[in-house]
Amino acid sequence: MKTIYKVTFCASLILIACVALAPQGVFASTNGSIIINYDSNGGADTDCEALDAPSCVVWRDGLGSAGHVDPGQWEFCKTKAVQYASGLSDVSGLNITFEQIAQRAERCMTMEGNNTYKTYRISFTPACTTHASKACVGNSVYWKNSCGAQEDVFQVCSTNQICQNAQCVDQNIVCSTNSQCGTNGYIGSPFCQNGDVYQSYRTHTCNNPGTPQSSCSQVDNNQLKTDCTSNQTCSGGSCIDQNIVCSTDSQCGTSGYIGSNFCYDGNVYKNYKTYTCNNAGTSNSSCSNVTDRRLQTTCSTNQTCNNGSCVDEDVECDSASDCGTSGYIGSNFCKNGDVYKSYRTYVCHNAGTSTSYCSNTSEDRLTDNCDADQTCSGGSCEDEDVACDSNSDCGTNGYVGDNFCKNGDVYRNYRTYTCKNAGASTSYCDTDTEDQLIDNCSSDETCDDGYCEGSHNNCTTQSYRQCSGNYLYWYDSCGNRGNVDQYCQNGCSGNSCQNNIINSSVQTTQATNIFNNQATLNGYLSNTGSTYSCASYVWFQWGTTASYGNTTNQQAMSYTGAFSQNIFGVYPGNTYHFRAVAKDCNGNTTYGQDQTFYVYPQVLGASSVSTGLTNNFWMDSFILPLMVVLAIIAMFKMGMFVSIEKWLAGKKLVRRNFKAENELSKRISDIRGI
Repeated sequence: MKTIYKVTFCASLILIACVALAPQGVFASTNGSIIINYDSNGGADTDCEALDAPSCVVWRDGLGSAGHVDPGQWEFCKTKAVQYASGLSDVSGLNITFEQIAQRAERCMTMEGNNTYKTYRISFTPACTTHASKACVGNSVYWKNSCGAQEDVFQVCSTNQICQNAQCVDQNIVCSTNSQCGTNGYIGSPFCQNGDVYQSYRTHTCNNPGTPQSSCSQVDNNQLKTDCTSNQTCSGGSCIDQNIVCSTDSQCGTSGYIGSNFCYDGNVYKNYKTYTCNNAGTSNSSCSNVTDRRLQTTCSTNQTCNNGSCVDEDVECDSASDCGTSGYIGSNFCKNGDVYKSYRTYVCHNAGTSTSYCSNTSEDRLTDNCDADQTCSGGSCEDEDVACDSNSDCGTNGYVGDNFCKNGDVYRNYRTYTCKNAGASTSYCDTDTEDQLIDNCSSDETCDDGYCEGSHNNCTTQSYRQCSGNYLYWYDSCGNRGNVDQYCQNGCSGNSCQNNIINSSVQTTQATNIFNNQATLNGYLSNTGSTYSCASYVWFQWGTTASYGNTTNQQAMSYTGAFSQNIFGVYPGNTYHFRAVAKDCNGNTTYGQDQTFYVYPQVLGASSVSTGLTNNFWMDSFILPLMVVLAIIAMFKMGMFVSIEKWLAGKKLVRRNFKAENELSKRISDIRGI
């Protein structure tokens, strides 16, 4: 009976793959013999007939127990297996790998599917030599036999070794302690930081000490070495003692009186110098001194202070208060758009001496600075109306005048109103007029007198008027629209304007050119009604009070803009009121706000006023009178006016008694008041 076998041929390195394909009951041989497993229920497979039972001698019993291939048949079976795996009949000298044989066996199994056939699996197990080689397993060295199987351990590597190339290799340990990395301590030179002495300090650290992964690192930190005191500064890495200028006031100088006595406020004073040590005892110490006057002697009411001593002598004044009380005089007035008031200052010349005399001067001082939206009127700041807040306040944009011909077509002027500096007191209205195309005449028409002439030459012009929007147009007898007759502010209906009202407003602005008994009054007119020409009349009212009393001539204005008129007969030293007035073509009158201006006295030069002497103001008004006074004093000293001197002495005694009585009365009143 012919038996069909399926064979897998394996050698040592692919033993695992063959075992994975082997059925249950695989027998192993330690003699390098062939092991055959079989299944007694197998059938025939033509692809696997290369190996058959007669080819390889097998001993088996009737129950299908395992038997052994005859060792003498080894080469024969091996050759048959190669032939089976390669599909070749002649394999002499052919290098067939074990993997190719295994792949062939796998393919045969696949072709068989899941059916159960008689199957033989052939395994080669060559004899292995023990301790044939060594290899690393983990961090230890193990023996391996000639077949590559792991055997007993050869060497266990220590913690300072690693297993590499089948041997324990000593690892390099960089450090085990911090000191092996370096000695901690200061490095470099000291330096200054924040006014004190610092130096870099280096700290060495051993990371992962005592292991192959050990490494050294270092950290540098700036550490304070010396804290400089308040009397020291840090320089070049060391504290240096600073020079202390002073520790006490006495080291700066001895405080005390200096100089000679002098007169001040009618009494005897002397300067006192005080020395001070600032920031005493520190490097920032410094000396300073202050000199102040200190009262030495209080002169009595019948004395004057002269050359640092009290002298019994009648004087006209000892201080400015003897001449009068300085202060504001008169009423507020407007100047340069702000509120001013005259301030009178009294001065005592040569105070406390026999040549003392009083004088006073007056000057204009600012008392109230008017805001940008205010004007000064009647000596006070008043909120000023602005000319405009928006373009519409200046007028309504629209056509003005009649149509006219330009470049063979019909044009008309279009006026645009603009509010400059809107909302400010300096706001004003501006207009811009430009030509705009009204009608583009065709090729068979010509422009004549503001409209296109052509096919309707026989039509009567301006035959009737008709509304178009808010405009009232002329039409000819043929129904052709002509020029705009007028713009209707309140609407156009029934071929006529509805109650077309002109609204005018007027603003008073500051007066200018105030000199030589004349001034220029200024105003601003805003027409906010119809865009067609409607004349308004403007003029000014003026006078020394808000009741005015004078008017200027009226002048006609048909546009928005500024206007002005000159007035004469204004006199220095007076404040004048004025306001602008406007009347529109409907008879409505509006008034601007009240404004004022002040006429200052003219400052004349030396040749402007004849004094009869030098015709020089300073010479005639100051130097010559002073020379006269000094001459009279010299004559008194020489006894040239004995009788007059006696008379003056009597007057002086009376004045002293009068002063003494007043002083006594004042002190009695003070005592009673207490």
